[in-house]
Amino acid sequence: MTHERNPAPPVSTPRRRLAPALLRLAAALGLLGATALAQAQTVCPGLVVTPANSTVLITTNVFYDATFSVSNGNGGCTVTDVTTQALWTSSAPATAAFLNPNTPYEATAQAAGTTTITASYTVPGAGTFTANTPLTVNPPLGAMAGLTPNQKSVGQALDTVCPRLAAIYNSDNPPPPEPAALLGHCNGILLDPNPVTRAAALSAIGGQDFTSFQSQTLMFAQSHTANVLDRMMALRSGARGLNVADLTLDTANGPVSLAELFGIARDALGGGASADAAPDGLLSDKLGLWLRGTYGKGSKSASTADNGFDGHQVTATFGGDYRVGSQSVLGLAFSLARAGIGFRTVGGGLDTHAFNGSLYGSGYLYKNLYVDGLVNYGHDSYTTTRHIVYVESGSTVDETAVGETTGGTWNGTLSFGYDVALGGLTVTPMVGYAYLRSTISSFTETGATGLNLSIDEQTIKSSTANVGLQMNLAWNTSIGVILPHLRAQWIHEFDSAAPLLGMHFAADPLGGTDAQIIVQGDPPNSSYWKLAGGASVQFKHGVAGYIEYQRLQGYGAGSYGDLTAGLRVQTHF
Repeated sequence: MTHERNPAPPVSTPRRRLAPALLRLAAALGLLGATALAQAQTVCPGLVVTPANSTVLITTNVFYDATFSVSNGNGGCTVTDVTTQALWTSSAPATAAFLNPNTPYEATAQAAGTTTITASYTVPGAGTFTANTPLTVNPPLGAMAGLTPNQKSVGQALDTVCPRLAAIYNSDNPPPPEPAALLGHCNGILLDPNPVTRAAALSAIGGQDFTSFQSQTLMFAQSHTANVLDRMMALRSGARGLNVADLTLDTANGPVSLAELFGIARDALGGGASADAAPDGLLSDKLGLWLRGTYGKGSKSASTADNGFDGHQVTATFGGDYRVGSQSVLGLAFSLARAGIGFRTVGGGLDTHAFNGSLYGSGYLYKNLYVDGLVNYGHDSYTTTRHIVYVESGSTVDETAVGETTGGTWNGTLSFGYDVALGGLTVTPMVGYAYLRSTISSFTETGATGLNLSIDEQTIKSSTANVGLQMNLAWNTSIGVILPHLRAQWIHEFDSAAPLLGMHFAADPLGGTDAQIIVQGDPPNSSYWKLAGGASVQFKHGVAGYIEYQRLQGYGAGSYGDLTAGLRVQTHF
């Protein structure tokens, strides 16, 4: 007669069926006398297998125990360890099998899947009893099906660092808080039976959103460069002296424009009208001062590389230039910028402050053929925030990791153009080249115990060539001169490889050795367009209003546009 038990916690067979067999077995074993046999009412679990309902990884060895219990006639049970006497089998030997004849109760996990472990125990004269329990074998995290490359990299790192932590630390050598927390997360993720939540955990704890460093660095450099190039364009159109956009100083008597303040300074330094006539005075026609403000917005849609983001930035660029003869100019420009990127997850982002300084020059080489050049260095300060939220073996993990670092960027541009005048219309074909190299220092996050990451130093490169066309129209009206303009540039990126960023768990005692996480971003489009359009209105007395919108078109999963608008006051010194 065979009695089967359900997986632990075992559910007893109804008393009316099981009790008689157990009582007869007890009598056969001499555990009960005739009177006790008639009076005993206690029902014991019978055959029990432990551990019950386990989840393990491939190559894990699971040691099972089997106990058999019967009523002792005194209201209790007598429990006997029958582990070595039981016969152990697996319903799916390819998933887990009993391979060692010296330890027949040791199951070796061989492949991902689920199997039923069964123990059979025979009592002479009473029959054979069986008990079973399921065993789930999870694949290594890095070998799970359907992972993105970045999820796979995080999984492979955990597959290495988690056993490493378990081997290093024990009761005699307890782990510090960071490794202890990571080890707890290891067990929670590795042994989670739900593959969907395991994959989601790999996305949440990985640093794929840090690929936004590249987008932010490139946008800062492009915004500053565009402002300086626009200044050189204005110079070729005849702009001179002071150029101030939308700036006033609040005083007790009301707002005063900076143009008025510079006029006062001009009179004080140059002695009024005689200063205007001095070509080489401190504020002469040869010296020009200018300022421009820009607001930009950008976004990137989610992809297999990251979760996407939304961002904005504000840039103020100011500078001065000195005319060398009538055909060329040299100048210095500086910009301050602030930007914020919000990750499209459950929060977090990248905040950046930047300072740029440039040396620039423009001149005509032959007739209407000109050259513009710029060399720039920028210093960036970054603050990162990662909000880590995921489910780990049924429990929600909610942590926030914060990091700070700095970076430096060198970039330069060289462009050539030729102005073709067609009455009031000027058409300018142009060609140029731009190069950028940025280095961002390594840093380590804090705040998310066990899940903090150490980010390697990263280098960002961009090498582009561009071909474009610009059109300017001078339109005289009764209110002033209206100057609409359009510009289109086709840009080819030579360094179009996908960005790679290395990192490791800060709690790894070996600093990521053999457990490096390699995050791969989306490759930039090899070719895209930069489109711009706007207009200015030149009134009397050097006052002009202007507006310009510029955007990137065909920039892959990302988009960026900026708007410049304001009142420009120009005065000559």
